[in-house]
Amino acid sequence: MPYIVTDASLYREQEAPYQLYSTRWQNMNIVDIDGWASDEIKTIVISQIFLDAPWTVQVREFVPVEGDLLEEKWESNGVIRTHPIPKYGLADMNQVAEMMQDWTDQNVFKYIEGSVSKLDDLFWETYMMAFRHPQKAKVGHLHPW
Repeated sequence: MPYIVTDASLYREQEAPYQLYSTRWQNMNIVDIDGWASDEIKTIVISQIFLDAPWTVQVREFVPVEGDLLEEKWESNGVIRTHPIPKYGLADMNQVAEMMQDWTDQNVFKYIEGSVSKLDDLFWETYMMAFRHPQKAKVGHLHPW
């Protein structure tokens, strides 16, 4: 039986950032944290398990406010487990936003391959078609006359 794809979304439309880790931001404007616990800036490297494309960011220790997630909690074999989350946030949100745009441009294929290549062929072929489309699309030229 053939698949019929009637709609697809490659991103999530939302009014505010995901609220699990903090409720500080109620819209999508890039706003730095205020209320730092320290002036010391640390550099860390972040990566995802399935993707060999790490990125480097600078972080600072922040003063927690209500709505900040300070520990992870999960259940394993009927036992509730917790783990503290270090109180560090991005030192310069605008700098990280620019870096993430460059990182995405350079690593989008690795990300697609790492996240969907082992799924059903329909997913892989759909993403590959979308990935190749900009290179194959015919672009018209505006003439001033």
